Amino acid sequence: MQTLEGLEHLKVLRLFTNSYSGKKMHCLSGSRAFPQLQVLKLWMLTELIEWTIDEGVMPFLRYLEIRRCKRLEKPIGLENVTSLKELTLTSMKKDFVDKVKGGIGKDIVVIENHWNFQPLFVSSFHLFYCLVHLTLFILLHFLFIC
Repeated sequence: MQTLEGLEHLKVLRLFTNSYSGKKMHCLSGSRAFPQLQVLKLWMLTELIEWTIDEGVMPFLRYLEIRRCKRLEKPIGLENVTSLKELTLTSMKKDFVDKVKGGIGKDIVVIENHWNFQPLFVSSFHLFYCLVHLTLFILLHFLFIC
C-alpha cells in the first residue's frame, strides 16, 4: 500500500481477487496518504488478516466495500476515516460485521450482502457437455475450411 499511497490524484482503488497477497496491510499517515481517494474496494483478498488505518489517511474516502475477505479481522483505525459515508460488507463473517458496525459512526450507511459465489461450471456433466460442443464446433469449422 505504501507504493500506491504516493499516487496523489488516485480517486478510485480496487484491489480485486488476490491482487494483494500480504497478511498485513498498513495505511500510514503522512502527506502521501491517499489524499484524494474517494472509493476503495477490497474484494476476495484471501491472505489478508490485519488492516491498519492511521489517523489522517484517506481524508476524502466516501465509499468502502469489503467483499469476501474471509480471514480479515476488524480493521484497526477504521473510525479514523471520518469522511466515510457508505460501507458495504459482502459475504463477511457475522462477528466481523458486528465488530465493524460497533466501531464506526452511526451516520455511516452500512450495507450487508450475503452472496453465494458459484463456480462457472456447476457440475462435471455441464463441463463435459460444454467440451463436447466445443469439440464438435472446432471439428465442423475445420471440415468446412479444408
